[in-house]
Amino acid sequence: MSFVIFHKETTRYLRTIRQGYWADAVYEREQDAKAGLTIAKRKIKSKLEKLSKSKVVTYGRDEQIKKLNAELAALESDYEILPMDEFKKIEKTEVRHGIVAAAGKEFNVPVNTPWTSGPWSETYWCS
Repeated sequence: MSFVIFHKETTRYLRTIRQGYWADAVYEREQDAKAGLTIAKRKIKSKLEKLSKSKVVTYGRDEQIKKLNAELAALESDYEILPMDEFKKIEKTEVRHGIVAAAGKEFNVPVNTPWTSGPWSETYWCS
């Protein structure tokens, strides 16, 4: 069974950097998901610490600090961990409109479906 970290309101996956690439926050074990969320928080706290300790005042520093504080608060309150089978029951959907041969058709797909994986994208028709 896998576990997912997602935004409570939108049900979009948390995106994290793993091995240098962006990836969905889907983990094999619950403790791995908890660790992933903790790591994401620590990265933001580390950035905040570096900014506040920096002696060089850069343009937009206060805005960066506000943005990082908002991201940290969101991670602490707006994200949840659930088993994938329970998550699939509550995952929201969105309507996407087809192009080329599927022009005019509407597709109701989960919000976490990659853009390139259906008849609503040019990539789908060109590959």
